[in-house]
Amino acid sequence: TTAVRDLVSRGWGNNMTGRHIFRIDENILPGSCNKDIAGANLNLVFAPESANMLGGTAINITGPCFLPGMKIKCRFDTEGVDGYVDATLFPNRAVCVMPFVMA
Repeated sequence: TTAVRDLVSRGWGNNMTGRHIFRIDENILPGSCNKDIAGANLNLVFAPESANMLGGTAINITGPCFLPGMKIKCRFDTEGVDGYVDATLFPNRAVCVMPFVMA
């Protein structure tokens, strides 16, 4: 299309013709899980990193490989909640919904 063809001549990022700058607000989640073959105890990655204290925000957790039916527990301040593995769409992602937090 003409929009794709004109990419090199349009845009003015950092005062250079054809340069485009895109904004990314969240961490990019890994596309697959990391098998902890060496027993390295891989870090968890979660997004978003902050949420409204009124609760209701779905927190996505990735990093190690999760299996369907695994027990997932999350703690927000002093409140513990049960999570779940989203195995139907993303087997490498667990989800916890943030509760109302009194800070």
